[in-house]
Amino acid sequence: MYVINAGNFEANGTYSYTGSFNGFSRWEKNSFSIYYTYQIGCQPKWVIMNQDTMIYKNYQNNYYDSLPPSTEWQTTCYPGSIYPAPVVMSDYPVIYWNNLLWFTESIDNNGSISDQYKMQIVIKSIHQYTFNGASNEDFISVGKASAQYVPEGLTMKLIKKNDTLLELSFVGNALMHRASNSVYTISCTLHDSATTLFDSTSVINNNFSNIVIQFKQPELISSYMYFYESDADDGTVNNSYNRFIKINNFGYESFSGIEGENFYLTGKAIFSNLPQGFIPELILLNDTALQLKILDTALFHDYSNDCYDTQLNFTNNAFSGNNTDEIFGQPVRLYFDFFGVVGEQENIFNSNFDVYPNPAHTFIKVDSDKDKIIALEIYNQKGVLISSSDNACDNYLFDVSMLEKSLYFIKIISAKNVILKKIIIQ
Repeated sequence: MYVINAGNFEANGTYSYTGSFNGFSRWEKNSFSIYYTYQIGCQPKWVIMNQDTMIYKNYQNNYYDSLPPSTEWQTTCYPGSIYPAPVVMSDYPVIYWNNLLWFTESIDNNGSISDQYKMQIVIKSIHQYTFNGASNEDFISVGKASAQYVPEGLTMKLIKKNDTLLELSFVGNALMHRASNSVYTISCTLHDSATTLFDSTSVINNNFSNIVIQFKQPELISSYMYFYESDADDGTVNNSYNRFIKINNFGYESFSGIEGENFYLTGKAIFSNLPQGFIPELILLNDTALQLKILDTALFHDYSNDCYDTQLNFTNNAFSGNNTDEIFGQPVRLYFDFFGVVGEQENIFNSNFDVYPNPAHTFIKVDSDKDKIIALEIYNQKGVLISSSDNACDNYLFDVSMLEKSLYFIKIISAKNVILKKIIIQ
Protein backbone atom coordinates (compact mmCIF):
# COMPACT_ATOMS: atom_id res chain seq x y z
CA MET A 1 0.00 0.00 0.00
CA TYR A 2 1.34 3.44 -0.96
CA VAL A 3 0.52 6.84 0.52
CA ILE A 4 1.53 9.84 -1.59
CA ASN A 5 0.99 13.62 -1.67
CA ALA A 6 0.23 13.92 2.07
CA GLY A 7 1.00 17.27 3.67
CA ASN A 8 2.43 15.33 6.59
CA PHE A 9 5.52 14.03 4.77
CA GLU A 10 6.15 11.32 7.35
CA ALA A 11 2.80 9.73 6.41
CA ASN A 12 3.95 9.18 2.81
CA GLY A 13 5.59 5.94 1.77
CA THR A 14 5.05 2.18 1.53
CA TYR A 15 2.79 0.46 4.06
CA SER A 16 2.97 -3.30 4.66
CA TYR A 17 0.01 -5.55 5.39
CA THR A 18 0.17 -6.66 9.03
CA GLY A 19 -3.01 -8.71 9.34
CA SER A 20 -6.19 -7.50 10.93
CA PHE A 21 -7.12 -4.97 13.60
CA ASN A 22 -10.46 -5.56 15.34
CA GLY A 23 -11.42 -7.75 12.41
CA PHE A 24 -10.41 -5.27 9.69
CA SER A 25 -7.37 -5.29 7.41
CA ARG A 26 -4.44 -3.16 8.60
CA TRP A 27 -1.29 -1.77 6.97
CA GLU A 28 1.64 -0.19 8.84
CA LYS A 29 4.74 1.97 8.25
CA ASN A 30 6.80 2.81 11.33
CA SER A 31 4.40 4.59 13.71
CA PHE A 32 1.74 5.09 11.02
CA SER A 33 -1.11 2.70 10.21
CA ILE A 34 -4.11 2.45 7.86
CA TYR A 35 -7.29 0.59 8.77
CA TYR A 36 -11.07 0.75 8.87
CA THR A 37 -12.75 1.47 12.21
CA TYR A 38 -16.09 2.00 13.92
CA GLN A 39 -14.43 3.11 17.15
CA ILE A 40 -13.24 6.64 16.38
CA GLY A 41 -15.78 9.45 16.24
CA CYS A 42 -19.45 9.08 15.41
CA GLN A 43 -19.15 7.51 11.94
CA PRO A 44 -17.28 4.46 10.60
CA LYS A 45 -14.34 5.44 8.42
CA TRP A 46 -10.95 4.58 7.00
CA VAL A 47 -8.18 6.28 8.97
CA ILE A 48 -4.47 6.98 8.74
CA MET A 49 -3.14 7.01 12.30
CA ASN A 50 0.13 8.17 13.85
CA GLN A 51 0.14 5.92 16.89
CA ASP A 52 -3.14 6.90 18.61
CA THR A 53 -3.72 10.15 16.70
CA MET A 54 -5.99 10.26 13.63
CA ILE A 55 -4.06 12.16 10.95
CA TYR A 56 -6.37 11.62 7.95
CA LYS A 57 -9.86 10.16 7.49
CA ASN A 58 -12.06 8.95 4.64
CA TYR A 59 -15.82 8.21 4.67
CA GLN A 60 -16.00 7.26 0.99
CA ASN A 61 -15.85 3.47 1.27
CA ASN A 62 -17.63 1.57 4.03
CA TYR A 63 -16.66 -1.87 2.76
CA TYR A 64 -14.04 -2.96 5.24
CA ASP A 65 -13.19 -6.10 3.27
CA SER A 66 -11.82 -4.04 0.34
CA LEU A 67 -8.79 -1.78 0.09
CA PRO A 68 -8.76 1.79 1.36
CA PRO A 69 -10.19 4.31 -1.11
CA SER A 70 -7.71 6.14 -3.27
CA THR A 71 -9.08 9.69 -3.17
CA GLU A 72 -11.32 11.95 -1.07
CA TRP A 73 -9.20 11.71 2.06
CA GLN A 74 -9.67 14.55 4.53
CA THR A 75 -7.54 16.30 7.11
CA THR A 76 -8.61 16.19 10.77
CA CYS A 77 -8.53 18.62 13.68
CA TYR A 78 -5.74 16.68 15.41
CA PRO A 79 -2.06 17.74 15.58
CA GLY A 80 -0.02 16.39 12.68
CA SER A 81 -2.86 16.54 10.16
CA ILE A 82 -1.38 18.80 7.51
CA TYR A 83 -3.08 19.79 4.25
CA PRO A 84 -3.18 18.44 1.58
CA ALA A 85 -4.73 15.08 2.34
CA PRO A 86 -3.05 12.09 0.65
CA VAL A 87 -3.76 9.73 -2.19
CA VAL A 88 -3.65 6.04 -1.22
CA MET A 89 -2.70 3.47 -3.85
CA SER A 90 -2.61 -0.32 -3.82
CA ASP A 91 0.05 -2.62 -5.27
CA TYR A 92 -2.77 -4.27 -7.23
CA PRO A 93 -5.18 -2.57 -9.63
CA VAL A 94 -8.42 -1.51 -7.97
CA ILE A 95 -11.73 -1.26 -9.83
CA TYR A 96 -14.19 1.42 -8.74
CA TRP A 97 -17.80 1.06 -9.89
CA ASN A 98 -18.90 4.67 -9.87
CA ASN A 99 -21.97 6.85 -10.29
CA LEU A 100 -24.85 4.47 -10.79
CA LEU A 101 -26.11 1.13 -9.56
CA TRP A 102 -29.76 1.62 -10.46
CA PHE A 103 -31.06 1.67 -14.04
CA THR A 104 -34.63 2.71 -14.86
CA GLU A 105 -36.83 1.96 -17.84
CA SER A 106 -37.26 4.85 -20.25
CA ILE A 107 -40.44 6.91 -20.15
CA ASP A 108 -41.48 5.31 -23.46
CA ASN A 109 -42.41 2.23 -21.40
CA ASN A 110 -41.17 -0.07 -24.18
CA GLY A 111 -38.70 -2.10 -22.13
CA SER A 112 -35.67 0.01 -23.09
CA ILE A 113 -33.30 1.68 -20.64
CA SER A 114 -32.90 5.42 -20.99
CA ASP A 115 -29.57 6.31 -22.62
CA GLN A 116 -28.99 8.87 -19.87
CA TYR A 117 -28.18 5.97 -17.54
CA LYS A 118 -24.58 4.82 -17.77
CA MET A 119 -22.37 3.31 -15.09
CA GLN A 120 -18.71 4.33 -15.01
CA ILE A 121 -16.03 1.80 -14.08
CA VAL A 122 -12.59 3.19 -13.25
CA ILE A 123 -9.27 1.40 -12.75
CA LYS A 124 -6.55 2.85 -10.50
CA SER A 125 -3.09 1.38 -10.16
CA ILE A 126 0.20 2.55 -8.67
CA HIS A 127 1.96 0.43 -11.31
CA GLN A 128 0.00 1.96 -14.19
CA TYR A 129 -2.04 -1.12 -15.08
CA THR A 130 -4.93 -0.11 -17.37
CA PHE A 131 -7.87 -1.58 -19.19
CA ASN A 132 -6.70 -3.63 -22.15
CA GLY A 133 -8.06 -2.97 -25.64
CA ALA A 134 -9.02 -0.36 -28.19
CA SER A 135 -11.22 2.63 -27.51
CA ASN A 136 -14.96 1.95 -27.98
CA GLU A 137 -14.37 -1.80 -27.75
CA ASP A 138 -17.24 -3.71 -26.13
CA PHE A 139 -15.59 -5.89 -23.48
CA ILE A 140 -18.59 -8.20 -23.26
CA SER A 141 -18.92 -8.95 -26.98
CA VAL A 142 -15.17 -9.74 -27.26
CA GLY A 143 -15.15 -11.93 -24.14
CA LYS A 144 -13.18 -9.69 -21.78
CA ALA A 145 -16.18 -9.48 -19.45
CA SER A 146 -19.45 -11.32 -18.89
CA ALA A 147 -22.90 -10.40 -17.62
CA GLN A 148 -25.38 -12.48 -15.67
CA TYR A 149 -29.14 -12.20 -15.02
CA VAL A 150 -29.79 -9.56 -17.69
CA PRO A 151 -33.52 -9.51 -18.58
CA GLU A 152 -34.36 -11.21 -21.87
CA GLY A 153 -34.38 -8.70 -24.73
CA LEU A 154 -31.74 -6.45 -23.16
CA THR A 155 -27.99 -6.62 -23.79
CA MET A 156 -25.36 -5.27 -21.43
CA LYS A 157 -22.67 -3.16 -23.09
CA LEU A 158 -19.30 -2.50 -21.44
CA ILE A 159 -17.51 0.04 -23.63
CA LYS A 160 -13.91 1.13 -23.18
CA LYS A 161 -13.83 4.94 -23.21
CA ASN A 162 -10.11 5.26 -22.42
CA ASP A 163 -7.34 3.31 -20.69
CA THR A 164 -8.81 3.89 -17.21
CA LEU A 165 -12.54 4.13 -17.89
CA LEU A 166 -15.27 1.69 -18.96
CA GLU A 167 -18.93 2.61 -19.38
CA LEU A 168 -21.72 0.12 -18.66
CA SER A 169 -25.18 0.47 -20.23
CA PHE A 170 -28.06 -1.59 -21.61
CA VAL A 171 -29.47 -1.67 -25.15
CA GLY A 172 -32.54 -3.36 -26.61
CA ASN A 173 -36.03 -3.85 -25.26
CA ALA A 174 -36.90 -6.18 -22.40
CA LEU A 175 -39.60 -8.65 -23.37
CA MET A 176 -41.15 -8.50 -19.91
CA HIS A 177 -41.10 -5.05 -18.37
CA ARG A 178 -43.87 -4.60 -15.87
CA ALA A 179 -42.94 -3.34 -12.42
CA SER A 180 -42.95 -6.90 -11.11
CA ASN A 181 -40.24 -7.85 -13.64
CA SER A 182 -37.65 -5.54 -12.06
CA VAL A 183 -34.28 -7.24 -11.45
CA TYR A 184 -31.98 -6.54 -8.49
CA THR A 185 -29.08 -8.99 -8.90
CA ILE A 186 -27.56 -8.32 -12.32
CA SER A 187 -23.80 -8.91 -12.24
CA CYS A 188 -20.79 -8.07 -14.38
CA THR A 189 -17.40 -9.80 -14.13
CA LEU A 190 -14.10 -8.72 -15.67
CA HIS A 191 -11.89 -11.54 -17.00
CA ASP A 192 -8.08 -11.90 -17.25
CA SER A 193 -7.85 -10.10 -20.60
CA ALA A 194 -9.75 -7.04 -19.33
CA THR A 195 -6.60 -5.42 -17.87
CA THR A 196 -2.95 -5.19 -18.83
CA LEU A 197 -2.16 -7.25 -15.73
CA PHE A 198 -3.86 -10.26 -17.44
CA ASP A 199 -4.79 -11.75 -14.07
CA SER A 200 -8.32 -11.11 -12.84
CA THR A 201 -7.64 -12.75 -9.47
CA SER A 202 -5.17 -9.94 -8.67
CA VAL A 203 -7.61 -7.18 -9.60
CA ILE A 204 -9.54 -5.84 -6.62
CA ASN A 205 -13.32 -5.52 -7.12
CA ASN A 206 -13.33 -7.18 -10.55
CA ASN A 207 -16.96 -8.25 -10.04
CA PHE A 208 -20.11 -6.36 -9.19
CA SER A 209 -23.35 -8.22 -8.49
CA ASN A 210 -25.95 -5.70 -7.33
CA ILE A 211 -26.86 -3.86 -10.51
CA VAL A 212 -30.57 -3.05 -10.60
CA ILE A 213 -32.98 -2.54 -13.48
CA GLN A 214 -36.29 -1.11 -12.34
CA PHE A 215 -39.14 -1.47 -14.79
CA LYS A 216 -42.17 0.73 -14.53
CA GLN A 217 -45.69 0.97 -15.84
CA PRO A 218 -48.34 3.67 -15.82
CA GLU A 219 -49.36 4.12 -12.20
CA LEU A 220 -52.19 5.80 -10.36
CA ILE A 221 -51.13 7.91 -7.39
CA SER A 222 -53.86 8.77 -4.91
CA SER A 223 -53.58 11.12 -1.97
CA TYR A 224 -55.39 11.11 1.37
CA MET A 225 -58.38 8.92 0.60
CA TYR A 226 -59.78 9.14 4.14
CA PHE A 227 -63.22 10.74 4.30
CA TYR A 228 -64.57 12.00 7.62
CA GLU A 229 -68.08 12.99 8.48
CA SER A 230 -68.57 16.74 8.82
CA ASP A 231 -68.80 18.29 12.28
CA ALA A 232 -72.57 18.60 11.87
CA ASP A 233 -72.80 14.82 12.33
CA ASP A 234 -75.44 14.75 9.56
CA GLY A 235 -74.02 12.07 7.25
CA THR A 236 -72.27 14.48 4.91
CA VAL A 237 -68.56 14.29 4.17
CA ASN A 238 -66.02 16.96 5.01
CA ASN A 239 -64.72 17.86 1.53
CA SER A 240 -62.45 20.66 2.71
CA TYR A 241 -59.38 18.53 1.96
CA ASN A 242 -58.43 18.28 -1.71
CA ARG A 243 -58.22 14.67 -2.82
CA PHE A 244 -56.58 13.92 -6.15
CA ILE A 245 -55.95 10.84 -8.24
CA LYS A 246 -53.05 11.32 -10.62
CA ILE A 247 -51.35 9.21 -13.26
CA ASN A 248 -47.57 9.27 -13.55
CA ASN A 249 -47.60 9.74 -17.35
CA PHE A 250 -45.24 6.79 -17.79
CA GLY A 251 -45.36 5.57 -21.38
CA TYR A 252 -47.08 8.90 -22.08
CA GLU A 253 -50.25 7.43 -20.61
CA SER A 254 -52.94 9.89 -19.56
CA PHE A 255 -56.58 10.09 -18.63
CA SER A 256 -58.93 10.22 -21.61
CA GLY A 257 -61.74 12.74 -21.57
CA ILE A 258 -62.80 16.37 -21.58
CA GLU A 259 -61.74 18.71 -18.80
CA GLY A 260 -64.57 19.01 -16.30
CA GLU A 261 -65.95 15.58 -17.16
CA ASN A 262 -67.31 13.57 -14.23
CA PHE A 263 -65.88 10.08 -14.74
CA TYR A 264 -68.49 8.60 -12.42
CA LEU A 265 -71.40 9.91 -14.49
CA THR A 266 -69.80 8.89 -17.80
CA GLY A 267 -69.12 5.35 -16.57
CA LYS A 268 -65.33 5.55 -16.67
CA ALA A 269 -65.08 5.03 -12.90
CA ILE A 270 -66.84 2.36 -10.87
CA PHE A 271 -67.22 2.54 -7.09
CA SER A 272 -67.91 -0.60 -5.09
CA ASN A 273 -69.10 -0.86 -1.47
CA LEU A 274 -69.75 2.88 -1.28
CA PRO A 275 -71.84 3.80 1.79
CA GLN A 276 -75.47 4.05 0.73
CA GLY A 277 -76.64 7.58 -0.05
CA PHE A 278 -73.27 8.97 -1.13
CA ILE A 279 -72.74 10.20 -4.70
CA PRO A 280 -69.14 10.45 -5.96
CA GLU A 281 -67.91 13.32 -8.08
CA LEU A 282 -64.70 12.51 -9.98
CA ILE A 283 -63.78 15.49 -12.13
CA LEU A 284 -61.07 15.49 -14.82
CA LEU A 285 -58.79 18.47 -14.13
CA ASN A 286 -56.27 17.75 -16.89
CA ASP A 287 -54.68 14.82 -18.72
CA THR A 288 -52.98 13.53 -15.58
CA ALA A 289 -55.21 14.52 -12.64
CA LEU A 290 -58.71 13.88 -11.29
CA GLN A 291 -60.30 15.46 -8.22
CA LEU A 292 -62.58 13.35 -6.02
CA LYS A 293 -65.39 14.59 -3.80
CA ILE A 294 -68.13 12.66 -2.03
CA LEU A 295 -71.51 14.40 -2.20
CA ASP A 296 -74.96 13.99 -0.67
CA THR A 297 -75.75 12.22 2.59
CA ALA A 298 -75.08 8.73 3.89
CA LEU A 299 -78.31 7.02 4.90
CA PHE A 300 -76.57 5.36 7.84
CA HIS A 301 -73.81 7.23 9.59
CA ASP A 302 -73.35 5.79 13.04
CA TYR A 303 -69.83 4.82 14.09
CA SER A 304 -70.76 1.20 13.32
CA ASN A 305 -71.22 2.17 9.66
CA ASP A 306 -67.55 3.06 9.21
CA CYS A 307 -66.40 1.62 5.90
CA TYR A 308 -62.78 0.74 5.13
CA ASP A 309 -63.15 -1.33 1.97
CA THR A 310 -64.68 1.00 -0.61
CA GLN A 311 -62.91 0.56 -3.94
CA LEU A 312 -62.59 2.68 -7.06
CA ASN A 313 -61.78 0.97 -10.36
CA PHE A 314 -61.46 2.49 -13.82
CA THR A 315 -62.72 1.13 -17.13
CA ASN A 316 -60.55 0.88 -20.25
CA ASN A 317 -61.95 4.07 -21.79
CA ALA A 318 -60.68 6.10 -18.82
CA PHE A 319 -57.15 5.94 -20.26
CA SER A 320 -55.62 7.12 -23.51
CA GLY A 321 -53.66 4.00 -24.38
CA ASN A 322 -53.36 1.02 -22.07
CA ASN A 323 -56.12 -1.24 -20.89
CA THR A 324 -57.00 -0.81 -17.25
CA ASP A 325 -55.19 -4.02 -16.23
CA GLU A 326 -51.92 -2.42 -17.39
CA ILE A 327 -52.33 0.51 -15.01
CA PHE A 328 -50.59 0.00 -11.66
CA GLY A 329 -52.18 1.23 -8.44
CA GLN A 330 -55.70 -0.14 -8.81
CA PRO A 331 -58.06 -0.40 -7.13
CA VAL A 332 -57.94 2.94 -5.34
CA ARG A 333 -59.14 2.37 -1.78
CA LEU A 334 -61.37 4.79 0.09
CA TYR A 335 -62.02 4.93 3.84
CA PHE A 336 -65.06 6.45 5.56
CA ASP A 337 -65.32 7.42 9.23
CA PHE A 338 -68.56 8.56 10.81
CA PHE A 339 -68.95 10.24 14.18
CA GLY A 340 -72.09 8.51 15.32
CA VAL A 341 -73.01 8.31 18.99
CA VAL A 342 -70.36 6.85 21.24
CA GLY A 343 -71.61 5.49 24.54
CA GLU A 344 -70.56 3.33 27.47
CA GLN A 345 -70.41 0.18 25.39
CA GLU A 346 -67.70 1.70 23.21
CA ASN A 347 -65.37 2.35 26.12
CA ILE A 348 -64.11 -1.23 26.11
CA PHE A 349 -62.82 -2.02 22.63
CA ASN A 350 -60.35 -4.78 23.41
CA SER A 351 -60.44 -7.54 25.98
CA ASN A 352 -57.08 -6.35 27.31
CA PHE A 353 -57.79 -2.60 27.46
CA ASP A 354 -60.32 -0.15 28.87
CA VAL A 355 -60.50 3.34 27.34
CA TYR A 356 -62.82 5.87 29.01
CA PRO A 357 -64.55 8.21 28.96
CA ASN A 358 -65.32 8.31 25.24
CA PRO A 359 -66.52 10.93 24.29
CA ALA A 360 -64.12 12.82 26.53
CA HIS A 361 -63.82 16.42 27.75
CA THR A 362 -60.71 16.80 29.90
CA PHE A 363 -58.95 13.45 30.08
CA ILE A 364 -58.85 9.92 28.68
CA LYS A 365 -57.80 6.98 30.78
CA VAL A 366 -56.40 3.74 29.38
CA ASP A 367 -56.24 0.74 31.71
CA SER A 368 -54.87 -2.75 31.25
CA ASP A 369 -54.55 -5.59 33.72
CA LYS A 370 -53.36 -8.19 31.18
CA ASP A 371 -50.95 -6.42 28.83
CA LYS A 372 -48.42 -3.74 29.82
CA ILE A 373 -48.82 -0.57 27.77
CA ILE A 374 -45.56 0.58 26.19
CA ALA A 375 -46.73 3.80 24.52
CA LEU A 376 -49.79 5.84 23.59
CA GLU A 377 -50.13 8.19 20.63
CA ILE A 378 -52.99 10.50 19.60
CA TYR A 379 -53.40 11.55 15.95
CA ASN A 380 -55.72 14.07 14.31
CA GLN A 381 -57.80 13.34 11.22
CA LYS A 382 -54.90 14.22 8.93
CA GLY A 383 -52.72 11.57 10.55
CA VAL A 384 -50.55 14.14 12.36
CA LEU A 385 -49.23 13.06 15.76
CA ILE A 386 -50.73 15.40 18.38
CA SER A 387 -49.60 13.89 21.66
CA SER A 388 -47.69 10.86 22.88
CA SER A 389 -46.32 9.15 25.97
CA ASP A 390 -43.83 6.29 26.19
CA ASN A 391 -43.66 5.45 29.89
CA ALA A 392 -44.36 1.73 30.26
CA CYS A 393 -47.15 1.12 32.75
CA ASP A 394 -50.50 -0.59 33.28
CA ASN A 395 -52.57 2.59 32.95
CA TYR A 396 -52.36 6.03 31.42
CA LEU A 397 -54.18 9.27 32.13
CA PHE A 398 -54.11 11.53 29.08
CA ASP A 399 -54.91 15.24 29.41
CA VAL A 400 -56.97 16.18 26.34
CA SER A 401 -58.38 19.47 27.63
CA MET A 402 -56.23 21.47 25.22
CA LEU A 403 -57.44 19.58 22.15
CA GLU A 404 -60.10 21.09 19.91
CA LYS A 405 -63.47 19.38 19.72
CA SER A 406 -63.11 16.83 16.95
CA LEU A 407 -62.50 13.21 16.04
CA TYR A 408 -59.08 11.78 16.91
CA PHE A 409 -57.36 8.42 16.80
CA ILE A 410 -55.62 6.82 19.75
CA LYS A 411 -52.87 4.28 19.08
CA ILE A 412 -52.14 1.88 21.93
CA ILE A 413 -48.83 0.04 21.71
CA SER A 414 -48.24 -2.90 24.01
CA ALA A 415 -45.97 -5.90 24.06
CA LYS A 416 -48.66 -7.97 22.35
CA ASN A 417 -50.80 -5.54 20.36
CA VAL A 418 -50.89 -2.34 18.35
CA ILE A 419 -54.46 -1.02 18.38
CA LEU A 420 -55.89 2.06 16.66
CA LYS A 421 -59.34 3.37 17.60
CA LYS A 422 -61.40 6.53 17.32
CA ILE A 423 -61.97 8.88 20.22
CA ILE A 424 -64.11 11.99 20.31
CA ILE A 425 -63.24 15.16 22.19
CA GLN A 426 -66.32 17.25 23.03
